[in-house]
Amino acid sequence: LADNMVRGLAIPPPSAARGRPVVAPGAVIAAKAALHLAMRDASIGRTALAERLGVDEKAVRRMLDPKHATKIGALEETAGRGRPQTGDHRRGRLTAEGPAMVSAPGLEPGTY
Repeated sequence: LADNMVRGLAIPPPSAARGRPVVAPGAVIAAKAALHLAMRDASIGRTALAERLGVDEKAVRRMLDPKHATKIGALEETAGRGRPQTGDHRRGRLTAEGPAMVSAPGLEPGTY
């Protein structure tokens, strides 16, 4: 997962276990992978996402970096900002009137 994320490649879906051991990524890498997939699906780059979230591009770069110790809460907050919201203009939150990032399955808080 991490290698594909760093190289900007698609992340393949999991294959069937078929009697083999199953390995699941941790919550943070799974959330980072979901953010990576959502950005690829929506054709949104780091700079564009940073503008939509009202944060510096470095913050988005760190969120996507598999080696950076991003807190799961920061990724959950980013996922929450990716959905249209009404009446909340604080801290760069998106509104129904503004552009919204397309979310990927598993990007919603609490689902990874």
